[in-house]
Amino acid sequence: MATKNSKAKTKKKKADPAVTEASMALVNSQIKEGKFSQIYILTGDERFLIQTYMHRLVNAICPDALKAGANNMNFSRYQGDNVDVQAIASDIQTLPFLSPQRLTLVEGSGLLGGANEILEKALKSMPEENVVIFVESSVLKTTKLYKTIMEKGSFLEFTKPKEADIQNFIVRSLYSSVNGTTGEKITFQIENGVPELFRSLVGNDLATLQTEAEKVKSYCFEKKTITKEDISQLITKP
Repeated sequence: MATKNSKAKTKKKKADPAVTEASMALVNSQIKEGKFSQIYILTGDERFLIQTYMHRLVNAICPDALKAGANNMNFSRYQGDNVDVQAIASDIQTLPFLSPQRLTLVEGSGLLGGANEILEKALKSMPEENVVIFVESSVLKTTKLYKTIMEKGSFLEFTKPKEADIQNFIVRSLYSSVNGTTGEKITFQIENGVPELFRSLVGNDLATLQTEAEKVKSYCFEKKTITKEDISQLITKP
């Protein structure tokens, strides 16, 4: 069952890390409770977090829908700025089949950058069992479409993290791993200075940091310790 959330302010604000924290907390809370907004807007300049939380929402609402070769009749995905608005509207109005919910995912469409009567009408009267996720770089908050969305939805903004947040992200990324065969969770002992060296070699991009952290953990999996020497051997500064 979908739940309503408070409206996002239409006034444009400067990037604020607290907004990102609130967005992550909302998604985590809804997934834990199994109660979701009917409509989501995911936007911001931190693509890694947007993709991470988009996947978390999709997997919670419609498990395995994003897996390669998946054929889920209760999931529709539209990508790019040439999407068929009528088809999206039709999917939004379609009731789920033998499932408690139906999910429509729209990415990079540009549809929220202005007025759109077809989409607005579909969202106003969508079945309460349905969920729509918009992943968009541009959102105009002064339209009737945006107002309609926020009557039923959640505005999630993900901005570039602060210095301390990047450091914490590195530590969390290096701290643990899961054995793909046994499912056992492994925690690593991290030598002092590793996070700082790791960041100096990799940079601030969260997606790259995550990828390089996985490489380091795979290399150090057996010894369960990550040293500065390991980092220096595995990572070359671009």
